[in-house]
Amino acid sequence: MGRGVPAGSMGLAAVVLASCALPVWQKPGATREEFAQTRYQCQLQSASAAPVTPQITAVEKTSSLGGSEIYSTDVAAGTRDRLFRSCMEAAGWHLVRKAPQG
Repeated sequence: MGRGVPAGSMGLAAVVLASCALPVWQKPGATREEFAQTRYQCQLQSASAAPVTPQITAVEKTSSLGGSEIYSTDVAAGTRDRLFRSCMEAAGWHLVRKAPQG
């Protein structure tokens, strides 16, 4: 019998390769310049509609030294990302997974 790859390994390989796929914006027939212009406009719109909104959180340390750690989180980041994606899609762009070149 010839050597082959066990069927279970093929499934695992497909999952591993799919997880390495990079998301890229695509629009049939569009140029890099069109992409750059659309991306810039969508970034401006989403940043204007959902500006950076920091939330400061202090967490008390439980070690014997005591003290606290300060964290800053942008609570509007998720909204801004959704607005950006909606803007790009409205302009005809679609986010697709593309295998890395190498």
